[in-house]
Amino acid sequence: WYEPADTHWSQRGLHVAADAIIDALGWERIPGVYAVREEMIQRAADLAKLRSPGGTDGDRPKEPCLVVADAQGRAPAARPGSAEVLLLGDSFCRIFEEGEVTGAGLRSQLAWRLGRPVGLIRQDGGGATLVRQELARHPERLRGVKVLVWEFAERDLLSADAEWAKVELPR
Repeated sequence: WYEPADTHWSQRGLHVAADAIIDALGWERIPGVYAVREEMIQRAADLAKLRSPGGTDGDRPKEPCLVVADAQGRAPAARPGSAEVLLLGDSFCRIFEEGEVTGAGLRSQLAWRLGRPVGLIRQDGGGATLVRQELARHPERLRGVKVLVWEFAERDLLSADAEWAKVELPR
């Protein structure tokens, strides 16, 4: 479910998560809104980056990613107020969206499956509290939103109380 020598999902794990979210929503999938292509990528693992700045895993095999694109060939994105789904998350929402590939991460996979744009508030290492604080500072991000999906790393469940600060969210 996770990338070798990494703390983040593999593409397989990411697709399982995206499918589980879509199934939980119970919304109909709308095909054909976004284009999808398979692209082979080689992503440097977290541990390789820690071993040496700019570190790579030269012997690490390339892996297939499903890359999602809109009509202009860009990763799906939502203008403020245009998304019915808002995703709050941490680096798990960045993986496969920035760096070696764009348009293959959780936000893009949800958009592809739903056939509609997905908004995003992301903070690496801050999925438990920082994203809720950002939403509280910008309640306009909830305009038009019907569903809020909150992703955070399971390790955050064991984090100190500071990671779970009480945040008054807009209604």
